[in-house]
Amino acid sequence: MQMRAALLLVCGLGACAPAAAPPASPPHDPQRIVSLNPCTDAILTKLVEPGRIAAISAYSQDPQASSMDVDEARRFDSVGGTAEEVIALKPDLVVTGAHLSPATRNALDRQGIAVQVFGVPATIAESRQQIADMAQALDAPERGRALLARIDAALAAAQSDAKTPALVWLGDGLVPGQGTLVGDVMNHSGFRNASADYGLASWDVLPSEYVVAHPPRVVFMDRRGSSAASGSREDGARRRRIDALQASGQRVQIEDFPQNLLYCGGPTLIPLAKRLAQARQGLR
Repeated sequence: MQMRAALLLVCGLGACAPAAAPPASPPHDPQRIVSLNPCTDAILTKLVEPGRIAAISAYSQDPQASSMDVDEARRFDSVGGTAEEVIALKPDLVVTGAHLSPATRNALDRQGIAVQVFGVPATIAESRQQIADMAQALDAPERGRALLARIDAALAAAQSDAKTPALVWLGDGLVPGQGTLVGDVMNHSGFRNASADYGLASWDVLPSEYVVAHPPRVVFMDRRGSSAASGSREDGARRRRIDALQASGQRVQIEDFPQNLLYCGGPTLIPLAKRLAQARQGLR
């Protein structure tokens, strides 16, 4: 009886729980691939033919969240990210970002489904390496090199030694600072990320009064309105920020900056570099 009580106590502490399944090894040449993250979606669809993609994330089919062409994304089946959806597709590889829930990961491991996680790159070099790593995992070296060549060409066309003070200021006041990928591309493309002038961290919120009182030379803002009812307050705040900057009488240029250029690296670096180059060339 005492031994049984002791066993129950140990099991209650979790020692009798079944051991977690070891992660499955990725196949050399995966033929059924599921992506659970909009950033891996954008890279995956550039690296393999459509027939090898079992599904991408539903985020990429939402214009407010996608980092790829939405019409292209809607050609693929999509999943919301639950383990049940993924398992039903019988993939031999899942690619995803760093925020995959532990429950989903454990369920996929138990089913023997290989998962490869790709983090959030903070520099151009890290984004290039991520593409190379995914191309290797997908057995797509030639397409990987071709994508890197297109990115390198866009970055080369945008490169400038100018240091024009600039700030990316989102509708909710969020600012990407130093140590972010967009900050690295700004510095590469002739802008000095002015976030440090306001004492901001890597990602931080900047109230309007600070920018209006001491604006940088360029403020990048997403001028698009949101069709979602929940976005109406953000749209109003964005409009008030634009009006305040234009009425400040200070020499500041407001440039459009689609918010989905911030989400990911990979192929997104191409339109990001082009947008920054256009803004620099258009400085008054």
